[in-house]
Amino acid sequence: GDWSSDVCSSDRAPYSTTNLPSLNAPESTIDQQWRIWTAREIQQRALLGHYVLDGLTARMSGRPTSVRHAANSLNLPSSEAAFEASTSQAWLNCMHSENPNQPTFRSIFSSLFSLQEPPPANLTFSAFSFRVILEGLQSLVSDCADDHATVGVPAKPEVRTALLQVYIWITASTHLPSADTLEILLQWHTTCLNACIDSSLLCRHICARYSISQHVWGGSQAAIPGLDLVKWANSEDSRRALLHAIAIQEMVEQLPRGRAHVIHIPSCLFSAATIFSVFALAGIAQVNLPSVVDWKYLVSRTDGDASAGLATF
Repeated sequence: GDWSSDVCSSDRAPYSTTNLPSLNAPESTIDQQWRIWTAREIQQRALLGHYVLDGLTARMSGRPTSVRHAANSLNLPSSEAAFEASTSQAWLNCMHSENPNQPTFRSIFSSLFSLQEPPPANLTFSAFSFRVILEGLQSLVSDCADDHATVGVPAKPEVRTALLQVYIWITASTHLPSADTLEILLQWHTTCLNACIDSSLLCRHICARYSISQHVWGGSQAAIPGLDLVKWANSEDSRRALLHAIAIQEMVEQLPRGRAHVIHIPSCLFSAATIFSVFALAGIAQVNLPSVVDWKYLVSRTDGDASAGLATF
């Protein structure tokens, strides 16, 4: 069905904090509001999960997303502590310590691309919120995959600036467990990698170039017009992509074994492997890597500015 029409339905309104009981309210009142809040929160998270699945499905099938992710009017979900509370009193304590006016994802995306409205500095993002935000940025990256952005879509330099801001948010989120941070950074690196070159298109291009039948990525476009693999492997974008691919590999190796089946990991690894394949096919067997990568510098610089930082490769 068309789940996008459900997003704006009136029964998807967020829980009103005006209904939040006081800390000394009767237990029956607190319990009733907890149940109402839980139903709304589960409903909202299910819809946000559809945004994530929509982005992944679009990438795998080679088709546009079903809805515009940057227009997502849902509010940020509540904290994991509130969502996982085992008693109504524990839930109420969490809710009274949270920001009562959670912004919408649309306003977050708007601030990331607005010169007049700087991104909020005092928000606490959950791991789930980061996944939705990064999936939205990935949809914008896909819309300008051939360096000619769709009308109304930010150009790649603007998307990279937004990715830089999200990186700052992620690294400042000391409240997140280390495994969650690694998973989010995996998704961030993959989005940055795809801002260098669309890894799904690149994989299809390699397979078409060497007459290899593949059943991983869908879509009718089998090759990237005018792409010379050897020439691209010696470009600044390829070196950026390689650093992201190496970071992805290292982070996957650090993840606890129980996190091996997180929804984004297969596509993250496949994107990294595709970049490694390009370098191998181009005959580049050895690459000198910087001992420390300044991701803020790497992501924010334009091609000309980045040449100095990448010259030591």
